[in-house]
Amino acid sequence: MECTDGVSFTYTVPLPMARLEVAHYFRDGAATTFVHEVTFKGLLGGIFGRQLGGRFAAALPGVLKRIAALAQGKPTH
Repeated sequence: MECTDGVSFTYTVPLPMARLEVAHYFRDGAATTFVHEVTFKGLLGGIFGRQLGGRFAAALPGVLKRIAALAQGKPTH
């Protein structure tokens, strides 16, 4: 796990013959943008991506709303 306060955090989850890499970071521009990247790597990364990628994509809007609420100091429940 790597964390740069106020900038980014990343972590890796080991999988059989693969790994899941997750990165969260802020990108500044006209408005601050929060970026969430999920990558499956390794020999079986493509298989895990096909099996789990849709679930990650479906959960992402809710995750980003909770992160935005936390950043704005609002309750998340």
